Amino acid sequence: PTLMVFWASWCGPCMEEAPVIKAVYEKYKSKGLRVIGINKDRTRSAMQRVVDDMELGWPQYHDADDKMSAQYAAAALPTIYLIDAKGNLVASDMAVRGPNLEKAVVKVLGL
Repeated sequence: PTLMVFWASWCGPCMEEAPVIKAVYEKYKSKGLRVIGINKDRTRSAMQRVVDDMELGWPQYHDADDKMSAQYAAAALPTIYLIDAKGNLVASDMAVRGPNLEKAVVKVLGL
C-alpha cells in the first residue's frame, strides 16, 4: 500500500500531519507501507528544508507546476490518499488524518 501526501511547508495542517505520517511510516514500512510526498512549495529548497529538519525518509516530488496535483484532484492541502496494493483508493482526507491514519493503514495491511 502507498500513502500519497500532497503538502507544503507553509501549510499549518500539513506540518501537523507530518509527524503523524512519519511515525506511522516508521512503524509499518517493514510491513510494506510506502509513502510518497508531493510538495507544493514554490521552491525546491523550501521543501528540502522541511524534509531535512523533520527527517522525512520517503521520496518527495516537487510539484510547483501543479501537474500532479491536478492529475490527482488535490486542490486542498493536505490531501492524503491511501492506495492499496492493487492500486485502489481505499481512504482519503479525514479518514487518513491524525489518529485515523494508523487505523486505516493497519486495515489495508490486514494486520
